[in-house]
Amino acid sequence: MYIKLRKNLKGLYFGDESVRWMENESRLLLSLMGSEYEDLAATGAETISDVFGVFPEIGWNVLVEKFLRTGVKKATIRKVIADILQHP
Repeated sequence: MYIKLRKNLKGLYFGDESVRWMENESRLLLSLMGSEYEDLAATGAETISDVFGVFPEIGWNVLVEKFLRTGVKKATIRKVIADILQHP
């Protein structure tokens, strides 16, 4: 069980690395929203709960591909889900 856990944790980020990842994801989202929004996050602008609802022009497929990385790792995601379902 320990070996499988280690393998599953391999792709996770910890500490400073996780903070950098979140900052990069935030920058990516802001860049998709447009240059006029990139500076608003630093000013304490309110958060939104539905990015696609507020910015439908970005496109659902773009959001899914950019943030779920479905175009890159579909087979990997399917394998992880299958492993989880197989070993609850």
